[in-house]
Order: sequence, then structure tokens, then C-alpha cells
Amino acid sequence: MIQIRRHLFMRKNQSLLLTQAKTFISSLLLFSLATLAYSQVYSWKDENGRLHFGDTPPENQAELKVKSLTIKEKNPKGNSDQVVQRRKARQADLLRDMEQASKKREEEKAKKRERKKQKELRCQRAKSRVKHNKRYSGIFREAPNGERTYLSDEQRKAYDKKLQDQVTKYCP
Repeated sequence: MIQIRRHLFMRKNQSLLLTQAKTFISSLLLFSLATLAYSQVYSWKDENGRLHFGDTPPENQAELKVKSLTIKEKNPKGNSDQVVQRRKARQADLLRDMEQASKKREEEKAKKRERKKQKELRCQRAKSRVKHNKRYSGIFREAPNGERTYLSDEQRKAYDKKLQDQVTKYCP
């Protein structure tokens, strides 16, 4: 029991560490891309006529013609307040859509679990009926007046087949 708890604790910690690592890497990537957006890019042609690009100028800068390019952010339409508001609205829409999709998936999973549970219950009932039918030789039907009518051999075979079909239908 202690080993199971320890195993579950370790799995939770591993999952937490993995999530934290993903968040850290995503943040690092985001910040590195942000710094690249406002950095300078140098372009030059070497002695063979090939065009090169880099974030630092070449070492033999005096011999080569070097152009410095500055990457600027694309000017969005409207002022910055409007842009921020549109961005927040899009984020809210995306978040709402994601929550709805998540809720729908959870509902579908719950329905699937319920169907599986019902199928297992039907399977258990069908197996129980087959077992009960094999255990007793005389199977009868009770009339509304309380009188018992026993099944003939043909009726019994048909009833056995019906029960076996139910087991086949509901049990995997």
C-alpha cells in the first residue's frame, strides 16, 4: 500500500515537473523571439558574391560593404488601445471556445462511461441468467392466476439460445 502511494506521488511530481519545464521553455522561447524582433540584422556579400545575413557584422568589416537593417514591428491598424482591446476580445473568444470544447469532451466521456457501465451490467445479468438456467432443470412461467407452466424441451432450447445470444451481445 505504501509503495502504491509512493508511486502515485512520484507520478504526480513527474507530471508537475514536466508541466513546469514546458512552461519555462515556452517562456524562454517567447522572450528570445521578442528580443529578435527588435534586433539588427546585417547583410553582406563575401568575396565569392554570396549574400549573407547575421545578427553581428562580419569581422573583416572594412573590406566588405555591410548594410544594417532594423526589423520593425508591423504597424497594426488603429491605435494601441484598440489593438489591445481586439486582442483581449479574441483571447476571450478563444478561451470560451476552448472551455466549451473541453466541457463537450467531458460530457462525451461521461456518456461513454455510462454506456460502458450499462453494458457491463447487462453482461452480468445475462451471465447470471445463463448460470441460473443451467443450474435448474425445470424452468417455468407463472401465469397471472399463480399457476406454473413448465417449458417443454423445445421451449427450453429456444430460451437457452436467447440467453446465450444476450451474453454474446452484451459481453465483449
